[in-house]
Amino acid sequence: MDKSPEQVKKRVSLFRQIDMNGNGYVSLAEMDKAILSVLQCEEIFKAKPCIVRAFNAAKNAVKSKGLNKCGDD
Repeated sequence: MDKSPEQVKKRVSLFRQIDMNGNGYVSLAEMDKAILSVLQCEEIFKAKPCIVRAFNAAKNAVKSKGLNKCGDD
């Protein structure tokens, strides 16, 4: 992964667009909506089972480091 300041800035910007409620976490609903509105990728949007599996795999891959102590997000 490119960790140059420019690429980090792009990833942060993309995350902020996807995190529509601004809580610092991306829900499955936000990701689902962002696939159409932010990424503009209808083909992926139609693959709901794959989206859910990928979301859950990513969510469970790393323990949450955020301030939310309610669990892993």
